[in-house]
Amino acid sequence: MENGSVLRILFVEDYPPDTELAERILLKNGLEFQSRRVETAEDFLEELHGFSPDIVISDYNLPTFDGMEALRILLDHDSSIPFIVFTGSLNEETAVACMKAGATDYILKDRIRRLPFSVMEALDKKAAFVAREKAELSLRESEERLQLAMEVSEYGFWDWDMDSNDAYFSQGWYFMFGYKPDELPGTFDAWATLLHPDDHGLVIGRLMNDLRKLEVFQMDFRMLSKSGKWIWVTGRGKPFDIDENGVPHRAIGTFIDITSRKLAEEQILRARMAAEEANRYKDELLANMSHELRTPLSSIIGFSDVLLEGYSGELNSKQKEQIFTINNSGNRLLELINRMLDLSKIESGGMDLIFENFHPEYVLSVVLNRTDPMASKKNISLSMNVDPEVGEIMADATKITEILYNLVENSLKFTPDGGEVSIDVKKGDDSIYISVSDNGTGIKKTDVERIFEPFVQVDGSTSRKYGGVGLGLMLARTYAKMHNGDVQVKSNYGHGSTFTLILPSSPVSREITGQDRCTTGLH
Repeated sequence: MENGSVLRILFVEDYPPDTELAERILLKNGLEFQSRRVETAEDFLEELHGFSPDIVISDYNLPTFDGMEALRILLDHDSSIPFIVFTGSLNEETAVACMKAGATDYILKDRIRRLPFSVMEALDKKAAFVAREKAELSLRESEERLQLAMEVSEYGFWDWDMDSNDAYFSQGWYFMFGYKPDELPGTFDAWATLLHPDDHGLVIGRLMNDLRKLEVFQMDFRMLSKSGKWIWVTGRGKPFDIDENGVPHRAIGTFIDITSRKLAEEQILRARMAAEEANRYKDELLANMSHELRTPLSSIIGFSDVLLEGYSGELNSKQKEQIFTINNSGNRLLELINRMLDLSKIESGGMDLIFENFHPEYVLSVVLNRTDPMASKKNISLSMNVDPEVGEIMADATKITEILYNLVENSLKFTPDGGEVSIDVKKGDDSIYISVSDNGTGIKKTDVERIFEPFVQVDGSTSRKYGGVGLGLMLARTYAKMHNGDVQVKSNYGHGSTFTLILPSSPVSREITGQDRCTTGLH
């Protein structure tokens, strides 16, 4: 009977006055109900389907069939519906037979006043039976869902009786290691024998210690599969059935196969070690190359300087031009070598800053002196303006010089003959801004960030008009970030560009992070 619905009683009775008497007794005792009466087996079966009674009250002796047949029909239809035998006479043997056959109760008609109590008791039993059925069904469904979840997730489940040492392992657990349930004893010791020798003592010790402390056990370790391969698993366990002394008597947990993850981690580790080894060899190669290249370059640059100064005699104009080309090429090659070495130091984290106080005019004078020949050759006006409020800067003077040299050189490179390049130094609230502006070719929007990547040239063809290997701007931005600053660019394609070095007023340095390497193209 559903909550809030009217009780439905089906009487199986061939004498209507007995049914009317039973109804009056039930109503007098506060039971509200609907009722119907049948006399034949056919009508009884029809009302079971159509009326759907909550309880059946049946006479035992009827003209066409008896109470036992009615009981059998009801049990075949729905065994949860209570069946009360209500008869004028019933010997003890027949009453016992009815109860054994499944009747809920029996009432003699001369004791009809007991009928309401029998009906209410039967309905209570039915409610308890239905609730138990629902609970059992819910439990079965939960167990099925858990089993399906364990199978889908590829988890292995275990349940260990710590007193008897017996252990239950799920199908997923056996499948994980390639065994069948009858191939391994269901004991804790059988599981322990599969542990890797190097892991055995540590795993058992950790497990027992965590369970004694009533803590959750979790650990990665290796276990032997039937095929002889070692399987990496993550084992988890939790203590249960804890007595009043805080001693657990049961532990339940799971295993999950993490072999693929472990193999991937090992591959990553090997790749990292190989990359580090390759970087070490590269650094050694660059250092050796630097030494081997710088030694002859020093001679080339030094002796060409001697020749240009006239210490070995006067040179004619043609000879001076050729010696100047040798000298200029040597200096450019030395600059390239230095940049490659700086790049290597940055990638390996070996680049340090040395802070000192200096006026911006100092580094700018060095930059102007180094770039003046290039500006003069192209007849470019090179000017400088420093805000007096800037004062001294605390930074790595060598790195700031390199930053500004790279920015000015880049502007001179892409500014046409007769153009202009200006340097402006201004003070902000908490930063110093040094801008290098030109009226050169400008940069397309699609190339603005690309130019800060290593070895990137906007014109990457072998026949490109402008030289260089594409390291200057990348190094400039990287040096700026080491100062906790930045290099930003604004450009109007076809009309020029402005590169701005932003430095914090207070000296703050930091290491180059993985994100910096990504933004500058370093790996």
